[in-house]
Amino acid sequence: LGDERGGVRSDRRDPDGNGDGRAVGLPVLVAMRVSPFSALLTGLVRDERRGSLMSLAVALGQLGFALGGAVSGPLFARVGYVSDTLLGAVFVLGMGLIVWFFIPEPKLEVALAAD
Repeated sequence: LGDERGGVRSDRRDPDGNGDGRAVGLPVLVAMRVSPFSALLTGLVRDERRGSLMSLAVALGQLGFALGGAVSGPLFARVGYVSDTLLGAVFVLGMGLIVWFFIPEPKLEVALAAD
C-alpha cells in the first residue's frame, strides 16, 4: 500500500503527486468563457433590468448543469459516449437557433467625439 516515501500509493497518472494543473486550468477556462458572455448579456437590457437578467442567466445555467447531469449520466451508462455527444450537439444547435431567431440585436449607439 505504501510507496518508498512512506505515503499511500494511488492509481492516478500523477506518480509524483504534484498535480496536473486541472485544479487551476479548468476554472481559468470557465472564467474566460463566462466573463465575455456576461458583458455581452448586459448590453441586451436597460440598466434598471440588468440585475434581473443576470439572476435569470445564473439560475438557468445552474438548472442546465443539473438537468445535463441527470440526463447524460444514465444515458451514458446505457448507450455510451456517442449519445452524450449527440445530445450536446442537439442542445448547442437548439441554443444557436434560439439566439438567432429570438434574441434581438442591441441598438448601436454611436458617441460623437467632442472636438
